[in-house]
Amino acid sequence: GGKEKLLSLKTLRTTGFLKTQGMEIPYIQQQKAPNLQRSVALFQEKSIYQNCFDGTTGWHTNPKTLQLEKLTTEESETLKADIQMLDPFVNYAERGYSVTLEGKMLVEGKDCYRVRLLKKPPPMTNATVAELSSFYFFDTKTYLPVLVRNAIKKGTGKGGYMDTYLSKFQTVNDMVFPFEITQKINGKTTLSISVTQVETNLDLTDQEFAF
Repeated sequence: GGKEKLLSLKTLRTTGFLKTQGMEIPYIQQQKAPNLQRSVALFQEKSIYQNCFDGTTGWHTNPKTLQLEKLTTEESETLKADIQMLDPFVNYAERGYSVTLEGKMLVEGKDCYRVRLLKKPPPMTNATVAELSSFYFFDTKTYLPVLVRNAIKKGTGKGGYMDTYLSKFQTVNDMVFPFEITQKINGKTTLSISVTQVETNLDLTDQEFAF
């Protein structure tokens, strides 16, 4: 649908299943421009919230205590920068991003353009250039993204990369979305997402994203 169509996207709801460690877990993710987000998975009849952001503060379900808690200021600033709803390549220069074409590479049997996206560092963080860089691999025939490679910024995998493979694209209201998403760390699959429904421009209030 082009740039104007992408700019018209104000809210998004994605419904599907998370597949990890042999389990299939229902989940719903809601987003509202510019960066409000709420992701919830239903695990053993409990709602598990991850990567939620209310516009100012990030929050989630603590994996050890299963209690809701707010993120630190630095964690919130990092999440705020990571979950911008607008595609990062739309008006990238105006947003302080830089983009570099770095040749071609074969990915999943497809000839792809390798594009480096460098974001500006979030306030109150000590992120390095390597951590801020993302690599997008676009199919040279369809221009659809096949792979997105991001640096791992914390935890045991810090310093490595997480690969996100995108496939089974479908058109919803003149926009194209991946309905199959697979995440790998060091070549090992850690999470797969099967999308069953995508809904655009719903009436979502800010309160739905509040802690």
